[in-house]
Amino acid sequence: MKINNLATPILFCLLGSFNIYAAEKCSNTLDQYYTQLPSWLSQQSSSNALDMSCVKHSMNAFRGWAQSLGHDNSGNEGLFIYCSEEQTKRSPLPQCQTEAYLNTTLNTYNNVTDCLDIEIGDLYSIVAAESGFYHNSISSSAADFGFGQVTTPAITDANIQWYNFIDQMKASSKKSCQNIIKYIEENNIEPVYDNFSCTLTEAPKNPLLNALYAGFHFKIIAGYMENYSRDSLLQKRLERILNKSFTLERYAEIKSVLKVLSYNMGHVGTTNALEQFLLEKEHDLEVLKEERHDISNDLGRINLQILRGSNTKLLEQKEKILKELNSKDQEIAIIQTPSLFNGDEETPGSFGEYLVSRKMSYYLRVLNKRIKYIAKRDKENLCPTEKFLHIQ
Repeated sequence: MKINNLATPILFCLLGSFNIYAAEKCSNTLDQYYTQLPSWLSQQSSSNALDMSCVKHSMNAFRGWAQSLGHDNSGNEGLFIYCSEEQTKRSPLPQCQTEAYLNTTLNTYNNVTDCLDIEIGDLYSIVAAESGFYHNSISSSAADFGFGQVTTPAITDANIQWYNFIDQMKASSKKSCQNIIKYIEENNIEPVYDNFSCTLTEAPKNPLLNALYAGFHFKIIAGYMENYSRDSLLQKRLERILNKSFTLERYAEIKSVLKVLSYNMGHVGTTNALEQFLLEKEHDLEVLKEERHDISNDLGRINLQILRGSNTKLLEQKEKILKELNSKDQEIAIIQTPSLFNGDEETPGSFGEYLVSRKMSYYLRVLNKRIKYIAKRDKENLCPTEKFLHIQ
């Protein structure tokens, strides 16, 4: 089904006061399409996965960010794209949040993540921050497309493994996989090789097609990170740095941070950055331990002098050395805690701070700010944001 004239003003919602717990009332030709979708997509679901409020929080926040960027008089700028047979335009105004649109968005996300065995918290924060769950979002550079803000390299990688994923879904007994496969077959959904800005944002194939690309991309980079994390040399380096002070659960959290970062930075960029980070931490740890050794020797000499005959000056020197020793132990302890691998740039000395301070990931700073913004509005703590890129 081809939707025409989506760039006309009648399709845009007027922005004003908005109740996030109710669907918007607006005239939207596109909504006629969503109401005709299968019930597992278009109707309210009893799924206990991602809550609808999390999608609404994301949409409302993202709409505000998109508006704040402004647009020129030509109407060609903005973070949302509208495609028709006559023209393709960008706009700062998103699609309307009608009931069917919201249900389709949430059900798409829950079915894809369930079918592909993706933790809802891992992919949620990426989609929430990058597209606000809007089907027609597009990056300012026009290099990231739709619901999952997938890039050309991510699409290319997913296309290579497309039919492997489809075969796995066909073999699954999960209802979510069965729903998706049926929809794929009925709508002739196949890999996309060109015109990504429209083919990955337009109905009727989207948002499901785009969500599949996002899911496939995440599974691919997660596989890379799993293999990387099992590398014996990496394991030894982590044990050497952390002094074996981490558990398997903590290690899983470290892997989760790497997977999320890889979604945008790529697995090569992420692992290269981590390698450089580990080199610096190993060097820092070696220097700190040498300094601690020297301080400890000084303490030993002072203790011998005190044994021979204590005086006020020697006791003051000992107190000073003990403070220096304690300070050095604290510096070493910071490096030897799993929080070293936080993706949060506000954690001193962390991987996240390293990426941001070296200007290797502007994306990370933006991502964290957006997720924290959404988390503040999630008064009932229903959205999986509190552990995002953060190791307690």
